[in-house]
Amino acid sequence: TESWAGFMSNKDEGDRSKWPIVRYLLEESILPQIPQDMELMAYGKGVYVAPTKDVAGTASGVLDGLVKQVTDGLADVDKPMNNVVLSAVPALSNGVEFIEKLLESIPKLYLDNFKIKVFADPVYVRNYQGDYRERFNQSTVYTDDRTLKVDFHPNVELVSLPSLADTKTIIVTPASNFIYVRRKNGINAPVIQSDKREVIIMTDWWEALGFGYNEL
Repeated sequence: TESWAGFMSNKDEGDRSKWPIVRYLLEESILPQIPQDMELMAYGKGVYVAPTKDVAGTASGVLDGLVKQVTDGLADVDKPMNNVVLSAVPALSNGVEFIEKLLESIPKLYLDNFKIKVFADPVYVRNYQGDYRERFNQSTVYTDDRTLKVDFHPNVELVSLPSLADTKTIIVTPASNFIYVRRKNGINAPVIQSDKREVIIMTDWWEALGFGYNEL
């Protein structure tokens, strides 16, 4: 056919790996899906599963995500993470008070001298923002961006992580203690191969995330 669909299939080209539709799917569908899958299935909720030959792995099995790392860190006998027990359950009505009480549990040496990240399930951040708005929206200095900051703690940043959605998790750590690394050159250029009537697309990359010191 002479339509755009015919152009995408390119019936005059026998090697399907060279068809425009393959390039389109690679650039517009496959590659953009990788960071989304990593964010929603790996970074927060992932649990590493060793690869099995000839068996496709899953996005959730490529690494231990933050929830698994914290669970293991709290159970670590030699270098345990710190668990904070608060009396109130975070909700829209007490979002501000909850975060302030949480920060009070941090030794002032760290709270006052380091840039602090509060990584949280998005619902907890929205509760804080909503409660902050209800309490202070009549203030002359109120702005929307203030709802991601904590009064009297300019070095504290609330970070809503989609990867922690529905986990009821809050992680507080100095920004420098949270580590994300990946190979400098990023993802390898995809290799496209055709086999009979199938097109095989392969690539790889390396990345990891975690905490430098459990105690922090």
